[in-house]
Amino acid sequence: MRFKAAFHYQLKSDVQALLWFYVWGIAGIVVIPLLMWLLFDRSSAYNLNATLPNALTAIVLTIFLIAYGGNTFDGFKVLIQNGIGRKTYFWSKAAVMATIIIAGEVVNALYGLFYVAVVDSRGTVLAFQGFYGKATASPIVSGLITFLITVLFMFCLTMTAMFAGSVLALFSRRTQLILLVGIPILLFIMMFAAAAIDLPRIWQFTWLSTLAEWVSGYHPNVQAGTFNAGAPLISGLIYLGVMTGATYAVNLKLKYPR
Repeated sequence: MRFKAAFHYQLKSDVQALLWFYVWGIAGIVVIPLLMWLLFDRSSAYNLNATLPNALTAIVLTIFLIAYGGNTFDGFKVLIQNGIGRKTYFWSKAAVMATIIIAGEVVNALYGLFYVAVVDSRGTVLAFQGFYGKATASPIVSGLITFLITVLFMFCLTMTAMFAGSVLALFSRRTQLILLVGIPILLFIMMFAAAAIDLPRIWQFTWLSTLAEWVSGYHPNVQAGTFNAGAPLISGLIYLGVMTGATYAVNLKLKYPR
């Protein structure tokens, strides 16, 4: 009963937040450019292809999952006050994120179908269609496999955000601020350093390159859409299991926020 109550409370709150993300995303990417064209640039024809991204709903969903996955204390205080333990909180939040991911990817697929049919026939229906869209001889089976890989990828991304948010929650607010500001700056410096030493050329000769090729399903005779779909499914499940265990362990150490 406690799990059900925690699940429904967080699901209702997060779905409402996600809908607002969609509203603001559509407004910022589609509506505002359209209004600008109506007000200032009526001399040229309105180009829907230029203002409507193929990955519009996917972008919104990804930003939401990172933001709310990393927000460790989203609903935590209320649930703890009502007798919900840390274990129940973690698994209910994980279940809510999983529900939103599956529903969100269905929305992404439907939007992809709309985009290909109405906006641009060269677009894609699913995020990893260019890698696994021809993994089998059956387009339907390949589509289902691509959908599963996309969902698994979003699971891994969300759990990573939950882990990062849980680790940050163990520190004081001052330390959190330092880390949130310092880490992006450090990454920015590392990007410049990587560009200076021609990292793409060096990357080709490292074990990381080999690992990335294996995880993605790349093989020597690969063609568009024919990557090995088994590799990301296996590696994704392993990564998700490890990150889920690590995030669960960290969540058990969360302190009551004041």
